[in-house]
Amino acid sequence: MGTLAHGRLPAHDTLSPFSPLKETFMAKILEVKYENLADAVVCEVHYETQADLCWYEVAYAQQAEGDAKWFFVQHETQADFKIFKTKYETQADLKIFKVKYPDKAGWRNTSHKLHGQLAK
Repeated sequence: MGTLAHGRLPAHDTLSPFSPLKETFMAKILEVKYENLADAVVCEVHYETQADLCWYEVAYAQQAEGDAKWFFVQHETQADFKIFKTKYETQADLKIFKVKYPDKAGWRNTSHKLHGQLAK
């Protein structure tokens, strides 16, 4: 791929973070009412140190990024991942903790079987 007159690569090059060719995965989450409809059963734990995943809720779908920045949707057709919440850690596939700041969101257990699976 060639460079422009000023020596930089065109914006559509795969090295550009804003490239339309670069695939961005978003975590658009639907909370379902029945366990059998969910991709995973989650338990909201009381402390960050207990969590497999710390997540942050974003205001717009475009801000959802990776597994940890969640945007909640209302319809199944909009969702990348469906969760069912339980009160009991022993019943959960994933222990989660909601953080106040986006830079605190991320996996605490990087070897978890759902790592990389929430955002599609």
